Amino acid sequence: MGTAAMSAAMGFAALGAVNLTGLATGVALPLNLFTVLVTLMLGMPGVVSMLVLQLFW
Repeated sequence: MGTAAMSAAMGFAALGAVNLTGLATGVALPLNLFTVLVTLMLGMPGVVSMLVLQLFW
């Protein structure tokens, strides 16, 4: 349980960092139910995956 919670916390930190630097980089992920659930389930790899999908989609 501790590892899953740490992974989710790191994912939320990565999501926050992406959105905080969004003005400077031009890359941002919207905060909605999908992004929160992916971040909760996958952590940082989920955030990276959403960024890659946003790049190609």
